[in-house]
Amino acid sequence: MWLRFAITDVVPNKPGMGAITIVLPVGLALSTVKKEVTEKYTGVGEVSIEVEILASLTNERIGVAIDRRPGGKIEGFTKWGAVETAFEFWAMRLRTWLDETRGRE
Repeated sequence: MWLRFAITDVVPNKPGMGAITIVLPVGLALSTVKKEVTEKYTGVGEVSIEVEILASLTNERIGVAIDRRPGGKIEGFTKWGAVETAFEFWAMRLRTWLDETRGRE
């Protein structure tokens, strides 16, 4: 099996902006409203991934996936926190999927 990954739309956090939206009540209110509208807090980054799975002998496409992960408020305190959290999430999901797939042999 071949796995092709494309990491796209990487947006780093803005730690200062994220801190302001937690400390100031007005900032928190605006960030909460933005989260409801855009699914992303103010000052928090995001990243997308595209995956294609191919059969190694035939190059036949087995599956594809696209996912976008916006960060949460906690990940917003470091510049790349949302991106690192997304990579950890995807790595764990891939590992689980590979383990389950191997178990079906």
